[in-house]
Amino acid sequence: MPNFRTEEVRQLLHNKFVAVLGDSIQRSVYKDLIWILQHDSLLSSSQMKSKGELCFENDQLIEGGVLGELHNGTHYREVRQYRTDYHLVRFYFLTRVYSEYLESILDDFRAGPQPDVLVFNSCVWDLSRYGTSSMKEYRMNLQAVFNRLDAVLSPSCLVLWSMTMPLGHKITGGFLIPELQHLSQSLRGDVIEGNFYGATLAGLHLFDVLDLHFHFRHDLGHRLKDGIHWNNIVHRQITHLLLAHVADAWHVAIPETKSQEAATLSAFNDFRSATAAGPDPSLLSLYQSRNKENIHPCSSRQKRRTRRVEKKCGLLMCRHVFRQKDATPY
Repeated sequence: MPNFRTEEVRQLLHNKFVAVLGDSIQRSVYKDLIWILQHDSLLSSSQMKSKGELCFENDQLIEGGVLGELHNGTHYREVRQYRTDYHLVRFYFLTRVYSEYLESILDDFRAGPQPDVLVFNSCVWDLSRYGTSSMKEYRMNLQAVFNRLDAVLSPSCLVLWSMTMPLGHKITGGFLIPELQHLSQSLRGDVIEGNFYGATLAGLHLFDVLDLHFHFRHDLGHRLKDGIHWNNIVHRQITHLLLAHVADAWHVAIPETKSQEAATLSAFNDFRSATAAGPDPSLLSLYQSRNKENIHPCSSRQKRRTRRVEKKCGLLMCRHVFRQKDATPY
């Protein structure tokens, strides 16, 4: 997996609009992305835990958060935006994969600017907060939202469906309210089933799929005690995976150089791998039972629709290619 430095990320995303949609995990994805655009270091735990703040590392809270009411209900809203002369990254907090609120987000995209990259996930809220028929409704909503994305977004937009990461045996914290604690045991299996439906439908629509559940199934030691969230090391790895996927889609070659941070991270992971007890066997058995076809983590990269992409070149040699495009600030 390539390890990106700040200057490389700035070049790759030069004059690009990246939109991130989803829950608190996706908010951390957004935060780490705008952090690496500015710093060659990791986020702190306090930076990842905070939500709804007015400003995070030169971004701006546009809607919701502390501008409204901080709560754990399904109507919680948080829209954030990081903007420079040559980069635009925006985050929308979602509690359901398809809704009237999602339609309002698509209205934003329709009005412009259109995103160049859309990183999208919603699953845990969908399967835990909307009644006994939540799985059936989730499948219907997945089909609806993918149809709408096809209709609204430009064919050149790279849509990346990011699959939900493994949940713990016990889920604590503010997300799972007391009256829903009984779902703690079944939700981790439901997520695997929901992941299968989401990945399958995304592939049918020729969207890209990044299977974070598969990538981090052995890294359970980096999951936080609440059973849902993950630490800063994993989120930097997620950022590298996303950026590598984007670079591959745009035919941009990545220099095979490692920063000091990346070398330290690699050494830490080697040590962790040597001392870890191994993957959670119950999680693996759940995966096998829910994924009977034993489908490999899927990606539609080989059958992706024709997109307008930059000419293939080395990343460090193609800075002028990005800057020759319309440099109008967002």
